[in-house]
Amino acid sequence: YMIVGVDDPAAWEAGSGTLDGEGRLVREPMASSAGDGTVSFAPGEKRIGLVLHSGWIAGLRDALAGKQEASMGLDALAGLATTGFGRALLEQGDGAAVRAHVGAGTVTAVAASGGTTGLEFDGGPVSGSGTLTLGGTLAIGHGGTGASSAGAARSALGLGSMATLASEAIGAALVPASDGAIDLGSAARRYANAHVVVASFGGGSANRTMKIDANSGYTTYVEFDTGGVRRWLFGRNSSNNFAITAYDSGNNLVGVACGFSNATLDASFAGHVVPATDNSRTCGAAAARWSVIYAASGTINTSDAQAKCDVGAVPEALLDAWGDVQWRQFRFVDAVAAKGEDARWHVGLVAQAGRGASEARMGGGG
Repeated sequence: YMIVGVDDPAAWEAGSGTLDGEGRLVREPMASSAGDGTVSFAPGEKRIGLVLHSGWIAGLRDALAGKQEASMGLDALAGLATTGFGRALLEQGDGAAVRAHVGAGTVTAVAASGGTTGLEFDGGPVSGSGTLTLGGTLAIGHGGTGASSAGAARSALGLGSMATLASEAIGAALVPASDGAIDLGSAARRYANAHVVVASFGGGSANRTMKIDANSGYTTYVEFDTGGVRRWLFGRNSSNNFAITAYDSGNNLVGVACGFSNATLDASFAGHVVPATDNSRTCGAAAARWSVIYAASGTINTSDAQAKCDVGAVPEALLDAWGDVQWRQFRFVDAVAAKGEDARWHVGLVAQAGRGASEARMGGGG
């Protein structure tokens, strides 16, 4: 039940109860505005709601359960009594008589079939005693391989010979299904080391890039070994500068053979820079000159007599021509273009003046 005062809605009570012989509600409060106790309602109108108690419904269910099952049993018996076999069955005195009336069946033979699984049973049908033997190959559609040998099973499953190779015993080329479309490893699943005899990058009609990536502060090098001993490192150091570093046969650092600055593009060399062939290469070119050369000693040109021929006295006319050449002060054109009035002044000889003096004294082509 639930009781709420109309004039005083703050007074309420909910619980379970019974009706006495005079139809009055005997209350057993479960929750109320009086601390879950019985509320002393003031005179006035109240709203009272009554519902069937769950215990009453459960009792009714239990009371009807047996009667319902009995009713269903009677319906079954009534249906059975409408046939001659059923009426004779109902006339039997006990269970043994019922079984005798129905008759005990017997199995005359047993056989088995694998259906579409690919499996077969031999030895059937068994009519007395015997054994059914299972054989055949389980089809792929039923969880098998459809083959009786490892090679045939790999072929049927599309695995090829790779399925039986150990991790260090690949006996054939490992190639992607499509050119330039498959990665070896990934950014999150990388190989620790790659040991190869020959590494080939490129080919095809597209540009190719060999990428070596590392987080900031770490190095990225290509290492060249001899008999398992490091001899050269070729790559980027932790400062993002490029270096070629040499090691001796004991894997001891010899030094940085050459380095290149990432910030200034300056190149530095630990050893001599020499041409591969004597007297065959220039340092700079007519259109690509060095702006300044810093050296502890001047340029050395050989004066060995063995490198010369037709040695003789200088003609007087040539000496007189050199005497006609005047020293001049000048500034370089490119320096003025770059620095304006701040370009430096130089003192020296002008080549065309020397040529003009020579031609004047010795004739054209002198």
